[in-house]
Amino acid sequence: MVSQKVVEMSQESVEIIQNWPQPQNAKKVLRFLGQVDSWIAGKAGTEISVSQNQNPHIAPLYWWLERGTEATQAELALTSMVAKKLWLNNEIIVIRGGLDYRRDESLEKLLVPKIHQQEVISQCHDIPLAGHQGVTRTKEKVKEKFIWCGRSKSIVNFVCACSICNLKKNICVADEKSNGITSWGSIGFPGSFDNVNGG
Repeated sequence: MVSQKVVEMSQESVEIIQNWPQPQNAKKVLRFLGQVDSWIAGKAGTEISVSQNQNPHIAPLYWWLERGTEATQAELALTSMVAKKLWLNNEIIVIRGGLDYRRDESLEKLLVPKIHQQEVISQCHDIPLAGHQGVTRTKEKVKEKFIWCGRSKSIVNFVCACSICNLKKNICVADEKSNGITSWGSIGFPGSFDNVNGG
């Protein structure tokens, strides 16, 4: 409880923090502090870059942008629906330090390959100093710096599976109204990805 005179924590919140395991390495300290930017730095960029280059949806885009030429119809025909949608929006995709980002107004959001999506959600959700964030706050935090096809649905599924969140309240029932599904189209890409599974 917060008032003008006092800040008071619930006993449950105090116990969660007291029982939190002590971080044993740099990665766990960064996670404890909830520093998402440090997560990217901790991966040294190269691990994420390698994952992007191995991802069947992102790799073709990276290759075309690095080459500085247009994708041919024949090349596009061999790619996934996600890769085609990314290419249609290539003017808002930039490469910084070997990583692919999507420009969103003045921000750049990292295109996250499937292999790193759960880790990104975890970094934004399991923040010990703020407690488990729930669906809405986790979506907001992830949306600040990251993007991928099916991002919203991935977040809903992650939070619904979180045992700590579900001890406090039934997160999944509360989010059923919104269905928790966001397509690339609803976050700035034309077309719908509702039926496309991508990474």
